[in-house]
Amino acid sequence: MTISTKLHLNTFLSLAVAILLAFVIVHMSRTTRLAAERARTAAEFVKGLSELHQLTFDYLLHRDPASLTQWHLCHESIRQRLEGSKDRWPDEQRPLLGRIASELAVMDNLFDQMTTGVVEGGSGTATGLPSGEWKRRLFGQFSVRSQILISDALTLDRNSHLEMVNAERQALATVMAVLMVGALATAAISMILRKSILRPLAELHQGTEVVAGGNLDYETGRKGEDEIGRLAEAFDQMTRRLRQVYHDLDQRIRDRTLQLEAANRELEAFAYSVSHDLRAPLRRIDGFSQAIMEDCADRLDDEGRRYLHRVREGTRHMGELIDALLTLSRVTRSELNRSRVDLSVLAQEITRELQDTWPERTVSTIIEPEMWADADPRLLRIALENLFRNAWKFTRKNESARIEFATLEQDGKTVYFVADDGAGFDMRYAERLFGVFQRLHSTEEFEGTGVGLALVQRIVHRHGGEVWAEGAVDGGACVYFTLG
Repeated sequence: MTISTKLHLNTFLSLAVAILLAFVIVHMSRTTRLAAERARTAAEFVKGLSELHQLTFDYLLHRDPASLTQWHLCHESIRQRLEGSKDRWPDEQRPLLGRIASELAVMDNLFDQMTTGVVEGGSGTATGLPSGEWKRRLFGQFSVRSQILISDALTLDRNSHLEMVNAERQALATVMAVLMVGALATAAISMILRKSILRPLAELHQGTEVVAGGNLDYETGRKGEDEIGRLAEAFDQMTRRLRQVYHDLDQRIRDRTLQLEAANRELEAFAYSVSHDLRAPLRRIDGFSQAIMEDCADRLDDEGRRYLHRVREGTRHMGELIDALLTLSRVTRSELNRSRVDLSVLAQEITRELQDTWPERTVSTIIEPEMWADADPRLLRIALENLFRNAWKFTRKNESARIEFATLEQDGKTVYFVADDGAGFDMRYAERLFGVFQRLHSTEEFEGTGVGLALVQRIVHRHGGEVWAEGAVDGGACVYFTLG
């Protein structure tokens, strides 16, 4: 049975219980209302008969014609009410109603005899009894009948009230029974739904947490024709697929790791070759050039000496490029050893070294204190050296330069920046700044290899951060970076 069918069945049963409860309430309300009407009618009988009895005494004592008229009106009202309500009484009460109707007719006859005798004022009756004796006998019979009639009316009233109370109790008991049945049915349906829906869903939720924790061998093992059963089968298929993908990915990672290890070994061999094989020819070129300058200077004119100077400058620059490439290679391959580093202390050490190297420069350095970071101290020093050397270099034309190293908050992250008021750059070429051997100024204007910012970018990326720059021509530059 599908979950949709179970939910529809639950809705149908709930509606059935609600309809049954409404029917019971309407039926019992009608029964209670009829019982209340009969009790009210019985009370009116008792009241009317008591009034009729009192009117009889009033008339016999005072012989007032108005009392006689009221007596007949009251008697007729009781008779009509009794006649009009006889169909509304249950079968067990009808014999009593019949006796009341019969006694009421006898009372009417006796009262007529008494009133006729009184009106005529004769000395005797058809019975042969004296008039006084006859009236006493009639009044005695009337009193007995009146008491019997009132007693029957009281019995009817008591029975009607008992019937009304029983009807109310039965209505309450029936409603409670229907509510109890509905509650039991609801509890049973809830247990069924809990067993067939909530428990499997809880197992699936537990399975997702287990799989999210890295256990891809978990399977629910549940099968069924409902939606949760199909969902569980799909979940198990997903975990099997994930296991396969994970296995394939793991194998692929192993293969790539082997390839990277081989590439690193080749890169190390290349670095060794660059370090030894390329440096030796450069040293010979530089050495022979210097020998020519020293031994043959008198045989060279100014242009020849200028050419030799350019050769030596070229070999020196080539050596710097080789050193930069080797540094870039080592930074890329070296192991990252994080620890708590005070970048402010590193920056102060670097600025002191720069000031010692160029004591003639007037540079104001502003360094925010206690800029702590979780990073590799050796690599962070290399990055900061390149940033401060660039700032020192590109403010060379300023009589009094200003360099600032500080932090700011951006999107909940700490952003470090090194700003200067030097030559700056055109923002149209900002993307080229961090490329290897990319330069926005000529070597004649500002010396350098074009590797410094590329080195900074590699170090920042290895720490999981980002780096970018802003600037303006002759308006200074600012390099921002974050550390993951």
